[in-house]
Amino acid sequence: MDRVDEAVKKILSMSSPEKSRHINQEAVDKDDFDCSLCFRLLWQPITTPCGHTYCKACIDRSLDHKRECPLCKTTLKAHHRANLTVNDFVEETIRRMLPGEFCERQKIYEEEMTEIIGATKDGRTTIPVFVCTMSFPNIPCPLHVFEPRYRLMIRRAMEAGTREFGMCTNASDKAFSDYGTMLEIRDIQYFPDGRAVVDTMGGRRFKVLDRDTKDGYSTASVEFLHDVVPEGQELVDLQQLHERTRTLAVSWFDEASDEIKAGILSHYGAMPALEQDYWSCPSGPAWTWWVLAILPLDSQAQQQILSQTQLKKRLEAIGRILGFMRRRGSF
Repeated sequence: MDRVDEAVKKILSMSSPEKSRHINQEAVDKDDFDCSLCFRLLWQPITTPCGHTYCKACIDRSLDHKRECPLCKTTLKAHHRANLTVNDFVEETIRRMLPGEFCERQKIYEEEMTEIIGATKDGRTTIPVFVCTMSFPNIPCPLHVFEPRYRLMIRRAMEAGTREFGMCTNASDKAFSDYGTMLEIRDIQYFPDGRAVVDTMGGRRFKVLDRDTKDGYSTASVEFLHDVVPEGQELVDLQQLHERTRTLAVSWFDEASDEIKAGILSHYGAMPALEQDYWSCPSGPAWTWWVLAILPLDSQAQQQILSQTQLKKRLEAIGRILGFMRRRGSF
């Protein structure tokens, strides 16, 4: 038994390089490796159970609209995108037999990813925009994604590695609002029919400079907003105003009914702790956005506060709103 055990270990430890199967170069036709959806050389080839091969991005996008093979119409409901693994044999064959075409295709893919990420020019950045609801810095924003255009947008954000996109509200006279918040994707839960629940967290604020569209979803050229940092007596006055406003906000929350508290805590979590040197944070202390998210304000008022780059004015606005609610007896 000892000898058998030693022989098995010896076999397992042996390493012999795998030899590629011989393929006649003259028998290789580039057109045989073109995707039937984009008509370009296959990139990250995916083979469906019915035997058809497509670019991963192409079949992903097709399945967003209908859960069937684009060619033979075989139902692919059980073929969830998370199970779409690259066909290593096809990819390696393309890399080996069509090296020049493979490098060119890789270059095109990288250029497309760079475009999706958005090049920064003169302080401007191009971002994808999810037009839905108000979101705020450092505040969670769970999303139910079911529209094909937004499935594509979310997938591209993940593939490009940015893991973020902009959130804006609807506007009566334009495609979406002038100000918004970047959302960072923390987790995604997919469902068999392609829908997804996306767990996001608010980040940087931005101002929209130009609007556009890409493959059905909105995009925008933006500049990011940063608070003006006060100094000297202005900082002293700000700190005093901050303490008064925070005390008022804590009192308002403590006096709310248990039912209201439970709803707020389940959706937004507890009030964020106060940061050290909060006045130097790009968007000020997180607790102010937590309060603004739960206050009964219309989107126009929220937009005005979101666009404000002076913490003092945001605190004054919160104080006025809480004072008004106290006078009305809803405090």
